[in-house]
Amino acid sequence: LYLPLNSNGKPPNFVSGRGYQESFYDRETKKRVYQNTYTNQFRWKYSNGLVITFYHVGGTHGGEKNGSNLGNFSGTNYFGSVQIGYIGGNGGGTEDGVVLPGSWIHTHIDFKMNGKYIDPRSVYCAGYSSDTVRP
Repeated sequence: LYLPLNSNGKPPNFVSGRGYQESFYDRETKKRVYQNTYTNQFRWKYSNGLVITFYHVGGTHGGEKNGSNLGNFSGTNYFGSVQIGYIGGNGGGTEDGVVLPGSWIHTHIDFKMNGKYIDPRSVYCAGYSSDTVRP
Protein backbone atom coordinates (compact mmCIF):
# COMPACT_ATOMS: atom_id res chain seq x y z
CA LEU A 1 0.00 0.00 0.00
CA TYR A 2 1.38 3.39 -1.01
CA LEU A 3 0.39 6.89 0.03
CA PRO A 4 0.67 9.70 -2.56
CA LEU A 5 2.75 12.75 -1.66
CA ASN A 6 1.41 16.30 -1.42
CA SER A 7 1.89 18.56 -4.43
CA ASN A 8 4.94 20.00 -2.62
CA GLY A 9 6.59 16.55 -2.69
CA LYS A 10 6.16 15.92 1.04
CA PRO A 11 4.04 13.30 2.84
CA PRO A 12 0.60 14.43 4.03
CA ASN A 13 -0.14 15.00 7.72
CA PHE A 14 -0.68 11.81 9.70
CA VAL A 15 -4.01 12.25 11.51
CA SER A 16 -4.59 9.00 13.39
CA GLY A 17 -3.86 5.31 13.66
CA ARG A 18 -5.63 2.78 15.79
CA GLY A 19 -6.32 -0.90 16.26
CA TYR A 20 -9.74 -1.94 17.49
CA GLN A 21 -12.13 -4.85 17.98
CA GLU A 22 -14.68 -5.14 15.18
CA SER A 23 -18.37 -4.89 16.00
CA PHE A 24 -21.79 -4.53 14.44
CA TYR A 25 -25.18 -3.23 15.54
CA ASP A 26 -27.74 -5.98 16.20
CA ARG A 27 -31.12 -4.58 15.18
CA GLU A 28 -33.07 -7.19 17.18
CA THR A 29 -31.37 -6.60 20.52
CA LYS A 30 -30.55 -2.96 19.70
CA LYS A 31 -27.06 -3.48 21.07
CA ARG A 32 -23.54 -3.39 19.67
CA VAL A 33 -22.08 -6.90 19.34
CA TYR A 34 -18.29 -7.23 19.50
CA GLN A 35 -16.69 -9.90 17.35
CA ASN A 36 -13.54 -11.90 17.99
CA THR A 37 -11.72 -10.09 15.18
CA TYR A 38 -9.61 -6.98 15.23
CA THR A 39 -8.82 -4.40 12.58
CA ASN A 40 -6.88 -1.21 12.18
CA GLN A 41 -7.25 2.13 10.45
CA PHE A 42 -4.77 4.83 9.46
CA ARG A 43 -5.71 8.31 8.24
CA TRP A 44 -3.79 11.08 6.45
CA LYS A 45 -4.91 14.59 5.54
CA TYR A 46 -3.59 16.62 2.62
CA SER A 47 -3.28 20.40 2.47
CA ASN A 48 -6.09 20.64 -0.11
CA GLY A 49 -8.67 18.91 2.16
CA LEU A 50 -8.27 15.37 0.81
CA VAL A 51 -8.33 12.67 3.52
CA ILE A 52 -7.28 9.07 2.75
CA THR A 53 -8.08 6.34 5.29
CA PHE A 54 -6.73 2.78 5.02
CA TYR A 55 -8.35 -0.19 6.84
CA HIS A 56 -6.79 -3.67 7.32
CA VAL A 57 -3.19 -2.55 6.78
CA GLY A 58 -0.62 -5.35 7.00
CA GLY A 59 2.86 -4.96 8.49
CA THR A 60 1.65 -3.11 11.59
CA HIS A 61 2.45 -3.61 15.28
CA GLY A 62 1.31 -2.57 18.75
CA GLY A 63 -2.14 -2.17 20.21
CA GLU A 64 -4.41 -4.90 21.48
CA LYS A 65 -3.87 -7.13 18.41
CA ASN A 66 -0.76 -5.67 16.73
CA GLY A 67 -2.49 -3.10 14.57
CA SER A 68 -2.27 0.38 16.01
CA ASN A 69 1.17 1.42 14.69
CA LEU A 70 2.58 1.39 11.18
CA GLY A 71 5.64 -0.67 10.37
CA ASN A 72 8.91 0.86 9.24
CA PHE A 73 8.85 0.92 5.45
CA SER A 74 11.31 2.82 3.33
CA GLY A 75 9.94 1.91 -0.08
CA THR A 76 8.72 4.36 -2.68
CA ASN A 77 7.17 3.62 -6.04
CA TYR A 78 7.82 5.10 -9.49
CA PHE A 79 5.74 8.19 -8.65
CA GLY A 80 7.47 8.81 -5.31
CA SER A 81 4.55 7.60 -3.17
CA VAL A 82 5.67 6.20 0.17
CA GLN A 83 4.91 2.66 1.34
CA ILE A 84 2.75 2.48 4.49
CA GLY A 85 2.14 -1.28 4.65
CA TYR A 86 0.79 -4.33 2.87
CA ILE A 87 -2.68 -5.36 1.74
CA GLY A 88 -4.50 -7.48 4.33
CA GLY A 89 -3.81 -6.56 7.92
CA ASN A 90 -5.87 -7.36 11.00
CA GLY A 91 -9.51 -7.82 10.10
CA GLY A 92 -8.58 -8.25 6.46
CA GLY A 93 -8.58 -12.05 6.63
CA THR A 94 -5.76 -12.43 9.18
CA GLU A 95 -5.54 -12.70 12.93
CA ASP A 96 -2.12 -12.18 14.54
CA GLY A 97 -0.53 -12.50 11.11
CA VAL A 98 -2.16 -15.87 10.32
CA VAL A 99 -4.67 -16.21 7.47
CA LEU A 100 -8.04 -17.30 8.86
CA PRO A 101 -9.80 -20.31 7.27
CA GLY A 102 -12.35 -19.30 4.64
CA SER A 103 -11.23 -15.67 4.63
CA TRP A 104 -9.78 -13.41 1.98
CA ILE A 105 -6.94 -10.93 2.25
CA HIS A 106 -8.09 -7.39 1.51
CA THR A 107 -7.80 -3.71 2.43
CA HIS A 108 -10.37 -0.91 2.30
CA ILE A 109 -9.45 2.64 1.37
CA ASP A 110 -11.76 5.64 1.84
CA PHE A 111 -11.27 8.91 -0.01
CA LYS A 112 -12.95 12.07 1.25
CA MET A 113 -12.67 15.66 0.11
CA ASN A 114 -13.84 18.20 2.69
CA GLY A 115 -15.79 15.48 4.52
CA LYS A 116 -17.55 13.97 1.47
CA TYR A 117 -16.71 10.65 -0.18
CA ILE A 118 -15.13 11.00 -3.62
CA ASP A 119 -14.27 8.63 -6.45
CA PRO A 120 -10.65 7.44 -5.99
CA ARG A 121 -10.09 7.73 -9.73
CA SER A 122 -10.23 11.49 -9.28
CA VAL A 123 -7.07 11.17 -7.16
CA TYR A 124 -5.08 8.54 -9.04
CA CYS A 125 -6.11 8.78 -12.69
CA ALA A 126 -4.77 11.85 -14.44
CA GLY A 127 -7.36 13.30 -16.78
CA TYR A 128 -10.18 11.22 -15.28
CA SER A 129 -12.52 14.22 -15.13
CA SER A 130 -12.60 17.97 -14.71
CA ASP A 131 -13.08 17.29 -11.01
CA THR A 132 -9.71 15.60 -10.67
CA VAL A 133 -8.27 16.04 -7.19
CA ARG A 134 -4.51 15.95 -6.84
CA PRO A 135 -2.90 15.65 -3.40
